[in-house]
Amino acid sequence: PLANEKGLELNFDSLLEGLSFLSDAHRIKQIIKNLMSNAIKFTEKGKVDIILEENANDITIKVIDEGIGIAKEKLAYVFERFKQADGSTTRKYGGTGLGLAISKELAILLGGDIKAFSDLGVGSTFIFEIELSKKVERKSFNLFRGKKVLLIDDSESWCNIIAYQLKS
Repeated sequence: PLANEKGLELNFDSLLEGLSFLSDAHRIKQIIKNLMSNAIKFTEKGKVDIILEENANDITIKVIDEGIGIAKEKLAYVFERFKQADGSTTRKYGGTGLGLAISKELAILLGGDIKAFSDLGVGSTFIFEIELSKKVERKSFNLFRGKKVLLIDDSESWCNIIAYQLKS
């Protein structure tokens, strides 16, 4: 809806084929939503591309915009709390300067990272990488085959991860 309001072209391209992996879906969505929201917020005209790719050891989510961009000397600060590329950015576009800092911290907690590349007046690219964990040895779950399992934990995320592994 935000892209439509501004008349922006929003493109999505997934180069992932039938891949499933274990992670915290809620946090991944939070990071992607923040990156997309920023891309749309700082793009007045043009397009925003979201590209998903699988590499040898990770999944890469790229958010590429044709927005205002960030000066090279300011790029190093975009992941710091309460820092923005420009003081006038806060006045014109709003925001607290926390979104990218929190997103980067979450990405690191998920075993990944976020990198930023930008050219002032041309646009920005944010790359969110999530490391693929080593495949779980299926033999270790044979002792549960044909049995019912009661799984209790106070973390819904962990329950989902374990339940996913036990499904097979």
